[in-house]
Amino acid sequence: DKELYEIAYVDALTGGDNYASFKQKWKHMEHINGFIVAFDIDRFGNVSQLVGTEKSNELLKEVCDMLKRQLTSEEMLAHVEQDEFILLLCAKNPMELQKRIDLLGKHILSMSMELGMPALHAVFGVYAAQEVNNVDAAYSCAIQAKNTIKGNYNKYCGFYNDASVVQAKECQELADNFTSAIEHNAFEVWYQPKINAQTEQVVGAEALVRWRQLDGSMISPGKFIPVFEGNGMIAVLDEYVFSMVCSQQKKWREAGRNIVPVSINVSRASLRIENIAQRYSKIAAEYGIDTSCVQLEITESATVSDENLEECLKELHDAGFKLLLDDFGSGYSSLVDLYHMPFDVIKLDKSLIDYIEENQGGQLVRQMIAYAKSMGRSTTAEGVESKSQLELLRSMECDDIQGFYYDKPMVKEKFASKYLKA
Repeated sequence: DKELYEIAYVDALTGGDNYASFKQKWKHMEHINGFIVAFDIDRFGNVSQLVGTEKSNELLKEVCDMLKRQLTSEEMLAHVEQDEFILLLCAKNPMELQKRIDLLGKHILSMSMELGMPALHAVFGVYAAQEVNNVDAAYSCAIQAKNTIKGNYNKYCGFYNDASVVQAKECQELADNFTSAIEHNAFEVWYQPKINAQTEQVVGAEALVRWRQLDGSMISPGKFIPVFEGNGMIAVLDEYVFSMVCSQQKKWREAGRNIVPVSINVSRASLRIENIAQRYSKIAAEYGIDTSCVQLEITESATVSDENLEECLKELHDAGFKLLLDDFGSGYSSLVDLYHMPFDVIKLDKSLIDYIEENQGGQLVRQMIAYAKSMGRSTTAEGVESKSQLELLRSMECDDIQGFYYDKPMVKEKFASKYLKA
């Protein structure tokens, strides 16, 4: 009987309860006032590959023993499989539980470092356990909550709610469909013109990516860009858009149109790619496009806390790419940073332009434009929507205008017919 019990209810790895034992004990509990918690180590498979199965199993035992020591007599812990565990934790409220889980996560991180192992990021998903009859269903909900924070190294704990789970599923679907979308050219490049403030002639355009579905509908960049920034796929998308723009510039030129420089957004992830300057220069050369015809926009937030950025930007600039600082004024970089980095154009964020007609807002924009000019940089105002804003920017000697006042982003055919003379 003892042998059969161990086979049925004792976990071979940890020597403690397995999932079957957890469910069996649950049946005999009354008045449960706690939370079902799903726990695992994010990307534990990578750790196993680095240190081997034996050491990774030892580490899981250490983690399990540590968790056991933190339990009260009313709480439970069981090993489900691989690095996955289920817990019943008691707390007065979710806030109290989150504080406790955060401490567990930090303890697991420090424990892995003390053991000379790769840093472990613990993730916990929480589902309220009151009046739960089906442990499997409750555990499934806890797993869904856990998956909403996978890859987010600033959080240890996710709580189940319908909205967060739906959002996580949507994000996962976007990530799963990314490769297919690239292969089938589902990502389209749209163009928004940049207009000289004085002459009102087109002087360039910004390339903006759109994702077209099979039914013809579009997925907003606001939905898929943050997902790809989070999982690193944004670097692949950046290069795809860059190649598409180079290809289109070549086609327009061969058709006899007077092409204008087109700027492409480059993410922080792309700037960390080794030899990005050579990589992008090679793509442009393959299409016979001079680097002056394809400019690069770097968001202001990407310039923060990156020691290698200045050298990377210098390499891109030396390769002939004109560099544009996008979203300037949204609150990240300082004017001192601009002095050291080789930006050619400062793009004033829409949040600044929205208040340009107010006294203090107008003074701020005027000073920024004057400062940029004193450093030899030109300026582009983003998000210009009215003639009054345009007139003020003209009086401030802003160089270029981009915004709905002139045109929204448009498909390549419309942009060419309207702005590129044959």
